[in-house]
Amino acid sequence: MKSDFCLKSLSSFRADDGILYPLHFSDLPFEVKRFFLVTGVPIGERRGNHAHYVNKTYLVCAQGEIEVFLHNGNSESRHSLKAGDGVFVDNLIWDSQVYKTGKDILLSFCSIDYNPNDYIHDFDKFKSLVSHD
Repeated sequence: MKSDFCLKSLSSFRADDGILYPLHFSDLPFEVKRFFLVTGVPIGERRGNHAHYVNKTYLVCAQGEIEVFLHNGNSESRHSLKAGDGVFVDNLIWDSQVYKTGKDILLSFCSIDYNPNDYIHDFDKFKSLVSHD
């Protein structure tokens, strides 16, 4: 049963003109094939609500505060991401995010190109799939 959820703060470099948060793709547990960002989400809105058969994701909060909920089919963990925080989401992990400020920006780094057939949108189906691990 998958359960190792890893919250990590990116290194930061502060200067008078801002903060730099570098992310080295070689530090991720997969090769990045796709990137997207989510912004403009109303306060309190929940997004995600799915798992992937194959795709692995690394989520990074670029701005604001985003609560990430990860479920392995047996237990759920909650991670409060602030600017520069990231969390790894393995395949066959159900995840959702709640956007807290209305000015949040979430970066998502993915291990595969977009494939609509890779998504699991039904939580009961997800639970039945992972119960056989």
